[in-house]
Amino acid sequence: MKIVIAGYGVEGKSNLSYFLRKYPQAEFIIAGEQVDSPAIEGVKIESGEGCFERVPVADLAVRTAGLPPRELLRQPNITSASTEFFAKCGVPIIGVTGSKGKGTTVSLISDGLRAAGFRVIVVGNIGVPALDVLEQTHEYDVVVYELSSFQLWDMTASPQIAVVTMMEPDHLDVHASIEEYVAAKSNITRYQSREDTCVYYANNKMSAQVASAGESKIVAVPTPSSVYIKDQNFIYKKQVIGTTEHINLPGEHNLTNVCMALAAAFTYIERYAKESITAELSNDILKAMGQFSGLEHRLKFIANVAGVSYYDDSIATTPGSALAAVKAFSGSLHLIIGGYDKGGDYRELAKTLRESELLKKVYCIGANRRKIIANLQQAGVDSAKIVEVQGNYDELFERLGAYVHRGDTVVLSPAAASFDMFKNYKERGDQFIKRVQALAQTQVL
Repeated sequence: MKIVIAGYGVEGKSNLSYFLRKYPQAEFIIAGEQVDSPAIEGVKIESGEGCFERVPVADLAVRTAGLPPRELLRQPNITSASTEFFAKCGVPIIGVTGSKGKGTTVSLISDGLRAAGFRVIVVGNIGVPALDVLEQTHEYDVVVYELSSFQLWDMTASPQIAVVTMMEPDHLDVHASIEEYVAAKSNITRYQSREDTCVYYANNKMSAQVASAGESKIVAVPTPSSVYIKDQNFIYKKQVIGTTEHINLPGEHNLTNVCMALAAAFTYIERYAKESITAELSNDILKAMGQFSGLEHRLKFIANVAGVSYYDDSIATTPGSALAAVKAFSGSLHLIIGGYDKGGDYRELAKTLRESELLKKVYCIGANRRKIIANLQQAGVDSAKIVEVQGNYDELFERLGAYVHRGDTVVLSPAAASFDMFKNYKERGDQFIKRVQALAQTQVL
């Protein structure tokens, strides 16, 4: 048997390890434009440009998430970590997708269910590689799986509970069109049965489109038919289940994420544990969710330097994520945006910035800064508020030093990917944090 491991990043390495265990006598070939030589005797490598065309036709090709299926047209039998996991996992799966908020929602669901006494494992983008733990899933009650469009791209199975957060055009540097992007996302519900459930963000047409792709029960959130907020209280089935004051996450969008996480957790408990949602149980779940302070690089406070508050939101790689960050603050705002373009639509963000009475400056940096500046200008943003940063963080912090004053807030929320200047969003955020910390050491507070 001949197996191609297509792509050799974190997931690709996990794929190789899993399929080596499953097919120890098979011949393995790693294919990828950049491949670190594995310390495994007998594993062949096909690397460099055009590698997927040169690799021989195999009995099985295992696609890593970020590799478009169209790169493997010569291969008759393609699978992926997600496909294998869904086929072999022996416990219910709560799958979460969307353009923004999915990582936070995954964390909230898993924390809430653990507080309710369930054994939960998180896999996918913010968890462990799925195939690393597939053989151990029987030790858990439920899997919470963060699913990107890349992981869903060629799926032929859906989770028992699907969660679709806010959606907007994204990854159009990889997907051929917005239609292809939505079609990939729709696989999270496309194969659901009438016994399954989809929880979706009710105020977004794309989310509703994805939710309606299958035959499952559809739960719109936040609405009175499920979980919603009234008078700073969470309401479920007409009963107050807790106050929003206990949630330790900034912004209205995060309260929506909590509503969606509650709806998903309650759905699992009622369907699989056959338990009613009592006041005590909902209190335990909300208490656990309230202790969650946010993901790394997701609107995280760094420091107050000379009266100026700095926040890292490097994980915000879409215009909608940056828009949510802008709405989360009530003081004078300095916004840093720009990076590697993924085909995002910046018009709504630009319109909001034009209308904002709080915006003092918007610093446009990175490869797509000219595109963003053009959108800002077309929206009518005051040119005096637009600062183009042609260089790196050195120039950025020089500009910040010239414009920020005590009482201001500085937020890095790029609304773009990081690949123009950094390895990933984590490196971008880490570098920003280091610069702020260095600034704090040189300032008289």
